[in-house]
Amino acid sequence: MNLDENTIIDLVEGKLDAETKIRVQEALKHDPDLNQIYLEQKLIHEALEFNRDQELKALFADTRLEQHTSSTQLIERPRRFRMPTVFAWAAALAILLVATFLITRGPSQAELFASYYSEPFLDINRSSQNEILSENFSAALALYAEEAYEAAGKAFSNVSKDDIRYEESQLLSIDCLIKDDRYSEALIKVKERLHANDLSPSGIQSLEWNGLLLAIMTGDEKQEDTFAAQIDSNPNHLYHFRMSELKKEK
Repeated sequence: MNLDENTIIDLVEGKLDAETKIRVQEALKHDPDLNQIYLEQKLIHEALEFNRDQELKALFADTRLEQHTSSTQLIERPRRFRMPTVFAWAAALAILLVATFLITRGPSQAELFASYYSEPFLDINRSSQNEILSENFSAALALYAEEAYEAAGKAFSNVSKDDIRYEESQLLSIDCLIKDDRYSEALIKVKERLHANDLSPSGIQSLEWNGLLLAIMTGDEKQEDTFAAQIDSNPNHLYHFRMSELKKEK
């Protein structure tokens, strides 16, 4: 079916018979350009209808103009314009509203997490005192490098306590869950490791910090308050200063 802009306007204004209306609507489904024209014209029509309603309300509200009601002429719709002023203004207003929202809103949970998350430090060049025990760690590290995070996480979790890379392995097993977007599981793992209390003071503090961020990410306010209090109460905490920065940004 061949369509022109006037036919589309007639569709918007409800001037087509039922059969023609169905054929035009079907044609619009298969022609993105014509469908865009339809959407623009629909927006114009709605704007003009609104404007007409406002004019009528103002007209009938003013009793001094009642005698001129019969001679009042409303503006006719212009028939051909592809970049309507009304559409341009509507688009500009939408952009302004979105920009205002982006400027005034605070950072999202995901943005805070991405800005403050502390990845485990990998000291890969450190010499191993026991190569046999480090084989498990090396295998897990190879999976981690391939971004096979689920398999790597399990491998890191299985590294023996006697391995000199045990602490790194535990922190990396949590990092694997995070990289797989499994934040709730990562938070559970953090709490398990803190309860086990088998890491160094710096490892514990790293867990507390990332636990705080995971609590924010998962919306666990109670756990968030617990971690925040632990970090705040220790001026020597590795992340005490970052905690003050995080508070300002939140």
